[in-house]
Amino acid sequence: MPFSNRIPPLTTAVLVLAVSVYAVLAYQRNTVWDDSVTLWSDVVAKSPMKYRAHYNLATELVGTGDFDRALEENFITLKLNPATPGAHFNIGAIKHVTGDIDEAIRRYNITISLKPNDVKAHNNLAVAYHSKGLTAMALKEFNTALALDPLHIKAYYARGNLYIDLGNAPKAYADYKQALKYVPEYAEAILGAGTALELMGRTEEAARNYKLASRYPVTREAAKQGLGRLYSTGSPVRIRPE
Repeated sequence: MPFSNRIPPLTTAVLVLAVSVYAVLAYQRNTVWDDSVTLWSDVVAKSPMKYRAHYNLATELVGTGDFDRALEENFITLKLNPATPGAHFNIGAIKHVTGDIDEAIRRYNITISLKPNDVKAHNNLAVAYHSKGLTAMALKEFNTALALDPLHIKAYYARGNLYIDLGNAPKAYADYKQALKYVPEYAEAILGAGTALELMGRTEEAARNYKLASRYPVTREAAKQGLGRLYSTGSPVRIRPE
């Protein structure tokens, strides 16, 4: 985890030479600790055989979007300690977002074999399975993730999407509502609830959800399309789109 700068301020001017040396060292350390990537790069340079230093650097690099360097540091981590679940997860997540779903699935499964209660790995594995049409396997992993962490909001949202694809709008709606219980302004879940309501024929409620979702840039276009569908089908909706 990133360190914080806890160097206390100097309160006396005793021993000018000692103070000057301390000030130089403090300045150098502050420069190194300017950001987490710089910090862990410094640690790796000084302790190249410590797997955790490489792993922490890799994790910080993922956060910056530098996936190439992150992959390199994760592979070094695994060379030093093959049983590092977080490194397998990081590789899986990178492969996932860059489109290599099969490798992502393989890495998530390795993560789970090393750390069975890793909620993020179960959730991401479920999303990966869903993207490949493996709906039964996806549902199993979503259920596992939520059994491990009943407050995992993204798992409720993602399982709701799966239920939509399975044609089970009531269960989808229940999951979207559960996500919104914890994050009322979760735009994607508001939109998803609108879709589920539309599929259930509850057009007035669907329109209200779409109208609300249209206020958020991330869901605006899809929400407008949903409202357009309601009006084009002649549904008895009294709420007008903006």
